[in-house]
Amino acid sequence: MQGEVQLVRETLEGIVEPSIATSVLFESLSRWGRGVPRGPEQVLELVQGPVRELLERRIGPSAGPALDALIAQLEAIAAGDELEVEIDFDEPEEPDGALTAQMLAVSVPVVVLVVAGYREFATRLTASIGRERVHTLTVGDVEELRRTTFSASPQVVVVDAAQPAAIRTADLARALKDLPDRVISFVWGEDTSYGRELRARAEQLGASALYLDRGEGIEPLLDLILSRYKTTTIPPPADE
Repeated sequence: MQGEVQLVRETLEGIVEPSIATSVLFESLSRWGRGVPRGPEQVLELVQGPVRELLERRIGPSAGPALDALIAQLEAIAAGDELEVEIDFDEPEEPDGALTAQMLAVSVPVVVLVVAGYREFATRLTASIGRERVHTLTVGDVEELRRTTFSASPQVVVVDAAQPAAIRTADLARALKDLPDRVISFVWGEDTSYGRELRARAEQLGASALYLDRGEGIEPLLDLILSRYKTTTIPPPADE
C-alpha cells in the first residue's frame, strides 16, 4: 500500500479511535470514487476533500490542526522530499458481545473473503485497515466461494450487495448457510434490492448473517475486523 495512504491512516488513528479512523478513510475512498490514490498529489486531493469533510463532521473543528499538519507533510512529499513512515499500531480493545464470543482473535492479518462483482470493496477495505491487519480476497461465484473458504480459511465473509456478483440470491443464501460455524457472514447493502432478497432467502434457510444498511455506516464491520487482529511478525498471505 502507498506510504502516503499509510500516513493518512496513522494520522486519523492519532485523532480518533481506529474503528472511526478506518470508517472515515473507507467512506472517503468511496466518495473519491477512483480506487486507491496513487502518489502524494492524489492523496492530497483525498485529504483536502472527503477526508476533511467527513472527519470534521465527526469531531468538529478539533480535527483541523492534525489535518493541516498532514497536508503540509503531503505537500512536502509532492515537492520531492522522501517519506519515512513508522508503523506503530496499538492493539484495539476487545468489544463485548456475541460476535466476539464466536471468533477467536488471530495473530496474523484477518482474512476477509468478499463476494462481489468488482474488487472495489476489497480494495477500499485493505486501504482503510492496512495490509498489516487485513488480507482480502474477492470471489465472484459460489464454487469459488466454497473453494476459497476451504483454502484460505477466512474469519469473515462479506457480501457486497451494492455491487453484487452474478450469483442468484437463492444459491448464495445456501452457500452462506454452508459456511463453517467459525465464519461470520456480513451482507453490506441490505437496503439494496439484492440485499433485501438475499436476506429473505437466507432467513428462509436459517442461514446466520449480519446485515448492514449503507446508511448505518461500515463501522460495525471494521470494528470487528480490528478486534480480530493482533500484532505479528508473520507476513500476510501472498496475493492470489
